[in-house]
Amino acid sequence: MRTKILILGGLALALQACGGAIAQNGQLKPEHQSGKKDTKGNQVSKEAAANFDTALQGFLDHDKKQDWQEATCSSVAKNFEDAADAQKSATGRPFSEALYDAGLAYQRCGKDDQARAKFEAAGSADPSFHRAKAQIVLYDYQKSQDIDGTISKLEQIIRDAKFQNAEALVSLAALRSSATVTSRIKTARTTSSVRRRTCSARSPSTTRTCPPSTSSRCITWSRRRRRPARVRRPVAVVSAAWRSRAPSART
Repeated sequence: MRTKILILGGLALALQACGGAIAQNGQLKPEHQSGKKDTKGNQVSKEAAANFDTALQGFLDHDKKQDWQEATCSSVAKNFEDAADAQKSATGRPFSEALYDAGLAYQRCGKDDQARAKFEAAGSADPSFHRAKAQIVLYDYQKSQDIDGTISKLEQIIRDAKFQNAEALVSLAALRSSATVTSRIKTARTTSSVRRRTCSARSPSTTRTCPPSTSSRCITWSRRRRRPARVRRPVAVVSAAWRSRAPSART
């Protein structure tokens, strides 16, 4: 049973009392303010907040029921995208949390190309958005199978996030475990290869290449093929807007 890590995507929109007039430099007029701010302290428009709430509720409902289908993934992602578009239209600023969450919705149905595109958009909108960076690094690993390089990148992301990125921490632990196993296999294969050469040199030129006591081990390791380490991506949940606490982890 894989553990599904339910993580806040970095959005902690705090309730704020609507104040008086706000400067025109990219700021919302009081009548358009939702009374909520993103992690950068920017006001979120009423339309963007409403779309985000609708998307978030749909995401959590489908996650709870585990009834994701292609149509529901696209629908939830579209609501997050609408929230991002509304915020961009109202303030001229991107809504990186909504873009990231749209990527997670696509990811639930295995639409990895669309998911990655949203993660990249979120990262471009906010270079400090470490959860989007971690998702991209994990996608890169699926293609490169570069364990050492991926571990190094995740370690940097975790340091930048002040060890608050649970998805990256879980993935890092899995990669380190796989790297250890791979290293042991390589060592065992090397040792077995030396033994096999020694056995061949000592055995008569008949049907056996090793004495009976070591033959099975020699053949086993000589035939074993090295496979790239496979690491399960932790399943993160969306940014829980307007909430003070994150949902707890579930299995």
